Order: sequence, then C-alpha cells, then structure tokens
Amino acid sequence: MLYLEYLPQFDNYGIKMSELSHGSHLIKLKQEDITSLVPEVKLKTKIGFLLGQDTDKDGTKYYTIDKDYVKTCLNAGADLIFLDYDNVYTQLTGCNGLILPGGSFNSPTEFYADTTKSSAGADKRSFAYLKAISYAKQHNLPMLGVCAGAQMIAAASKRKMFSDINKNIFFAKGHKSASDNAHQITVFEDSPLFQLLENKHTVSVNSRHSECIVDDVIQQYFADSDIKIYALSKNDNIPEAWGNFDKNILCVQFHPENLAVKGHQGMQNIYNWIVEKSVEYQRKKARELKTPLLRNAKLYE
Repeated sequence: MLYLEYLPQFDNYGIKMSELSHGSHLIKLKQEDITSLVPEVKLKTKIGFLLGQDTDKDGTKYYTIDKDYVKTCLNAGADLIFLDYDNVYTQLTGCNGLILPGGSFNSPTEFYADTTKSSAGADKRSFAYLKAISYAKQHNLPMLGVCAGAQMIAAASKRKMFSDINKNIFFAKGHKSASDNAHQITVFEDSPLFQLLENKHTVSVNSRHSECIVDDVIQQYFADSDIKIYALSKNDNIPEAWGNFDKNILCVQFHPENLAVKGHQGMQNIYNWIVEKSVEYQRKKARELKTPLLRNAKLYE
C-alpha cells in the first residue's frame, strides 16, 4: 500500500513517480488527511481516480490530484483508489466506478475532426485514460469525466473533437478563462444533468479548455455514437456536457469540483451522482454473487 502526501509546492496531494517504478501498488489517501479535509466523512464505495501529474522545480515528477477533487469526492462519499499510468487494470479491480479528471496531454490524432491537427501523437497519460475507459466499458462501471476526461470518454465512443476551439469555431467565447463564471451553459431538460443542477435551464460555469467535442450537426458526418449531448454553451453552442443515461456515463466540460468546494450544491451533486451510481453497481454485484444461477451463469452460456 502506498499513500499520497500533501505537497505544499503544488497545494495538492501526490506521490513521486519514482516510488511506483517497482510494480503495481494500491494507492490511497492517509486516514488523517481524509478526516482533516472532511471530519465527518462517510465513505460508501470504492471509485478509481486517474492521477494527474506535476513537475517540481528540481525536475522531480509527481503523480498528483488537486485538493478540490479530493474534498468534493470525499464529501460525496467516494473511497478513492488512485490509478497510475502503468497499472490501471490491476488498480481498478474491485472498484465500482471511475472518475477521469481534466489535464493536458496529447490525445490520439484520429480522435479529431480537423485533419490538419499537428501533434506529437498520443502520450502515456492519454493511453492510461483509454485503458481506464476500456476497463470501465468491459465491466459496465459508471463513469464521470471532467474536462479532458470528458473529451476522452466521448472520443473513445466515436465522438469527434476539435483540437483548437478558436481556430475551428470563429465565434467561440470564454472557453479558456480563470474565472469561476466564464460563461453560461444551457442544460437540456430531458437530460440527467438538469436534475443534478437543481432543475436550472441556465447555469454559469468555469471553463479552462482549448479543445472541444463537435456538435451534433458536424458529428453526423462521422460515425454514429451512443454519447448524447446534455448541455451547450449559451453563446456559441459548443457542447458542455454529454453522456449515456443507460450506461451511467456523465461527462462535463467544466470543473464542478472548484465550484462545489465554494458551496455550489448543484456542482456537488455531479460528484454525488457518480457515488450513487457506484453504490448501485456494488449492490448489484453483491446480489449476483448471492444468486447461484447468476454466479454460475458462464456454465450455461
């Protein structure tokens, strides 16, 4: 077992990448860190969370997770199991849900609608996202994607992306901003996100992305996808949320954890959703294990 440490130089939690160079490890938060962030925490179910990365001034590389992610997940009741980039399948074993956070990395070139995109090609972090998504799909795990994590889930389900919003959408506004209220989104009433955001048709969100998935009009020229749009940016109709209700997939282009820690209940509800769906998944697994016919189902296939 390895534990994340608080890293004051980044004001987040993490672990040196070099500490994971000798095989697979279970990575968690220390109990004292958990209770210091959320004193009355009630952990409900194990959820895999893919780590980000940071580099110290001396060149030391760390796997990291922003403190706002930690606090929001703990408030929802997530017992976080952290995933590094080399041991995704092993570390996800026993998890009942998956959270894919935002971040900056090179995605596969084939994910993009703009064929002129130049890139160094998909990197190790990108493949870790794809491995996690593959595992989740194979095991029907509920998934929550945030920003780049949301884009990867969509692209892995055949939704295309633009590599540069400003170059491809000339009327785009406010999608790379430090503001908590960068722009407004219009939430579709028939989407599960509508209820999570307290039945509001219009919500102000933060926005830190330079890439985006294409809208339905453009997507029709590519392959069909089971990912549906849940919300659009109010000013320019860029997709801001999507998912698959039947498969328990929810993706948001913004960062609800940053707003949740400031008291926005609707944003906290997004993280509550992944915990609730993961608890349902855990209970379903438990019922199947208690049912001999289902437990031995492979004998009859």
